[in-house]
Amino acid sequence: MRYAHEKEGGVKEIFYRKSWLYIAPLAGALALAGATQAGGTNASPESSFKNPQTLHSSDQNYAPPMKYVGVQENDIWTRDEKRAEKIAKMIADSGFNTVRVVVPIGPTQAEINNDMLPTCIAAKAAYDNGLALVLTYQGYDIKQAPGYVPQSSSEITRFITVSRAYMEALAGPTKDESPTGPYRCESLPKKMDLNFEIMNEPNIPLFFNAENAPQKLVNILARVYPALKKEAYILGTHVNIMAGALSSRHNVLGFIAAMGEAIRARGIKAKLFDIWTEHPFGLNSAEPPATIHPDGSVIGIADYTQQTEALRRAFGFVPPIIYSEWGAQTLTPPGKQSLYKGQLSPAVGAVDESTQARYITQAYSLAACQPKVLGLFNFHAVDVADEAATWRASGLFYPYPNETPKSSYSLIRSVLTKARNGSLVKCAIEQKPLTPN
Repeated sequence: MRYAHEKEGGVKEIFYRKSWLYIAPLAGALALAGATQAGGTNASPESSFKNPQTLHSSDQNYAPPMKYVGVQENDIWTRDEKRAEKIAKMIADSGFNTVRVVVPIGPTQAEINNDMLPTCIAAKAAYDNGLALVLTYQGYDIKQAPGYVPQSSSEITRFITVSRAYMEALAGPTKDESPTGPYRCESLPKKMDLNFEIMNEPNIPLFFNAENAPQKLVNILARVYPALKKEAYILGTHVNIMAGALSSRHNVLGFIAAMGEAIRARGIKAKLFDIWTEHPFGLNSAEPPATIHPDGSVIGIADYTQQTEALRRAFGFVPPIIYSEWGAQTLTPPGKQSLYKGQLSPAVGAVDESTQARYITQAYSLAACQPKVLGLFNFHAVDVADEAATWRASGLFYPYPNETPKSSYSLIRSVLTKARNGSLVKCAIEQKPLTPN
């Protein structure tokens, strides 16, 4: 979940003079000149992609196929099988190969009964449309308020129990078990790969309400990671454990450093996660993805160097990275206002649909040339009509029940397809596909 950024204005869009950032797009792929800054000014000439083909022209190679070209879309997580199938098909037809779903986790084990059906329906729809599924945990207390964090030993044990139930449901039967059981999704393959993102935006108290949040996250991971890896072995399947999911504007670098301190204080030597995740939103939607933030107050896509250096200092290595939420909200065009309730605040910096397409092109091009990055997830496939959803208009389709594509759809679909097949952008240095252990 994201909330509209309050701060207006922008940071001048500039580039690190690092070889990884020099990219040479296919003709027409990056129409970025004149991109509008958050404050309404134009990017400076040195900040634009100006004839990058002249830079290291003899040392350019296409970025490899991006492993996770994803989207965050909870509309697939429903008790309505036809609805889930429709959304999954829209996602797949748009060029995505992965869908991320945020699922609740609470102080009881009620999720095993209450949420298993929509999870199975989402998994079936994803599988039938060739999509990988990522389940992201968001804590809720017994009153359904966000922010719950499993902290005690018994709470973490319940967290593991719920996760194992999901794994049993999604992994299919083992050799000695029948195809159905208390936690079995029907019509799923036996060895469907599993992906769990452990908590969502833990650097925001609203979503992760705990003192010493970095330490608490380390405590959770130290128990959850080995438990779920063992369960995957028993089930004969593979599980990726993702961690981080940090909000870009809430002291990302400090949170990572504090996690490293907690790991060293506990003397932890074992692995805690497979993939690190971030939510590299800019100051607002008007800020181009190529904007860097030298003071570290925001960690966006172009702040890759700062991020990877922080990860190396904290963990002793740079893990594979997925940007599991990012997006640019669009202005509501004439004739579409009735599809939305209320209006977006000017503070969100919504852009027109053609600018959304340019920013998505830029975002995927930058990410594709970052050696440790495995994927980028757009925040929403379908816009949200509800005015209470302050981040609601970064999808590719207008809200339910309209759900027709925006004018930017065709270009975005082409970008996603090229990102998947490795023909989107040329990088200054040779890139090799990176697969987590």
